[in-house]
Amino acid sequence: MALENQVRDTGLVTIEDKQDWLVSKRSGGVRTVTIDLDTFKVDDEDKLAQYVTGTGDRATVIYIRSGIPLARITDSGAYGPFDPDATDGRQLGVAGFLESMLAVSITFSGWELVKGDQVGMRYRGDIRKELLPVEIPDGTTVEGDIYDVPEEGPVTHLSAVAGGAATPGAGSITSAMLAKGAVNTNALGDKQVTAAKLADGVTPTWANLGGKPAAHAAIADVAGDGTVTPATVNAILAALRTYGIVANK
Repeated sequence: MALENQVRDTGLVTIEDKQDWLVSKRSGGVRTVTIDLDTFKVDDEDKLAQYVTGTGDRATVIYIRSGIPLARITDSGAYGPFDPDATDGRQLGVAGFLESMLAVSITFSGWELVKGDQVGMRYRGDIRKELLPVEIPDGTTVEGDIYDVPEEGPVTHLSAVAGGAATPGAGSITSAMLAKGAVNTNALGDKQVTAAKLADGVTPTWANLGGKPAAHAAIADVAGDGTVTPATVNAILAALRTYGIVANK
């Protein structure tokens, strides 16, 4: 059963925490990660409204919504909101979902997380994709073990859809995993196969060369007195012409 939404009115601002994105939790499905608060502070008002609630001219505390898809920042290893338009790694896919709403103090120096930057990220569970505060386009990579359980329609394993499978680690692909014909001539770079990699008999020699002409009739040795007859010379020339060594007359 999805968690119920919560709405609180402080008299200054309205704080709304929509938790119906999470249909059911699964044991051990949350890990602790570090978030980069600056990635939530955006000038785009539409994105800001997706990220936070409780904003207003008199607000001293605002809240980052639970359920925001989190993505890994390549350089720092910290996490921020998934954003297809980002260039810092957050455009590459979803690592998990922010488990709980986060309180952020508004001070003269900027934003400060009330309870620090270590937060829970859900990577295993059942969610309702259409109710997430930030949209995940179809085909987006989703790590972990996440199922989309819509109110109507089939259940989808988001971590197994196109783009959701993890990239195989280095050295993890075996010969048995390759489909027949997967490695063909087009997949090989020029001059990449060395003679040492070829099986015996593969490299052409005169002995195993296919399509060669049949051996020419034997030509008698030159007589012991050194006499070379025109017939002997002509026989040698005929053999050389047969094998393309001497052009035909």
